[in-house]
Amino acid sequence: AVIIMWIGTFVIPTDIPTHIEIHFDILEGSIPMKPHFLYYLTLGLASGFSSNLFFVSVVAIGLLSIFTWLRFRFYVQEYEVLVDKDRRMDVWILAFSMLIMFNLPPGVTATMKLGQISPTQWHNSTWVFAMPFILGLFKYSIRTSQNYVHSDLIMSMVLVVLGILAKPNYFLGFSVAYALFILLEKSNLREKIAPLSILAVGSFTLLSQFVYYYGKSDSTASIKLSPFESWEVWSDNLLISLIVSILGPLVFLLMYPKRNWQIKELKLAWMVFVASMIVFVLFSDYKGGAVSKGNNFLWGPAMALNVLFYAIIKEIYSIWKVEGWSNRKLRWVILIFSLHVLSGALYLLKYPFLGYR
Repeated sequence: AVIIMWIGTFVIPTDIPTHIEIHFDILEGSIPMKPHFLYYLTLGLASGFSSNLFFVSVVAIGLLSIFTWLRFRFYVQEYEVLVDKDRRMDVWILAFSMLIMFNLPPGVTATMKLGQISPTQWHNSTWVFAMPFILGLFKYSIRTSQNYVHSDLIMSMVLVVLGILAKPNYFLGFSVAYALFILLEKSNLREKIAPLSILAVGSFTLLSQFVYYYGKSDSTASIKLSPFESWEVWSDNLLISLIVSILGPLVFLLMYPKRNWQIKELKLAWMVFVASMIVFVLFSDYKGGAVSKGNNFLWGPAMALNVLFYAIIKEIYSIWKVEGWSNRKLRWVILIFSLHVLSGALYLLKYPFLGYR
């Protein structure tokens, strides 16, 4: 992670040095604080609000490497409960696979990442920073919905606020999907109150951000109902971009349709991804009267897809423990997911030489 972040900061153009420049602009007062300020605040505190570019860049590399490790550690902790003690290496294989999981290449000459929905983003510092909060929110919101424990609810509330303050995109799809999930899972009104209170806290935080950013009289930013416009900025063929992004989950869904509905983690992960895609497809963010090339609504599906891959791999391993390699359907699923991992390895090999695109 340190090497990848170093390359993305000093060797090739990525969002990491761009966000460092934004950090300095905020310190100098030339731009207002971002509504998703948590990364910039953390970077400032970690660097002692230094004005030295090289020092702050090194601190940013260290910070992002730590948060990559936190994401990796989350995968390890979640997968190790499935693995027998004599197969400890399986945990590291699964966790490392999730760390580099990537969309399949859309073609020989096309860019690997731009236009696709990748479950892993190495080039964007706020995505790297936010993902441990997002994964934690998914875990604890599931636990809160199943067997109410006060500590799980508090943890969910804390994580939903931190996730939104780091990168609010995931909550857009999560809020809709989790509300529907709770309505489907819980018949008793009292049982719905605790999990839905997570959404109340998150919605207040998101609304505050919206008013702060879009409510200014001099703001040139806006959100418009403009189906597919943001996606079409970077993708020449939306269907191919979608297929190469979710081929693994799609094959698993076709092979094991009932499991995707019966297993609560899979059910919620799919619902959040679909809701995030609907938001991404329908809306576009505009700056100065033109659609933003930043493609900001894409971050929601990218985060949701990472969570979906994580949940599916967990279920794949559970099936494999029982059925082994004798199941032909499972072999096909594992093959496709292996291609996603190989694609991630290929992406990292090209990353220093051809850039993050």
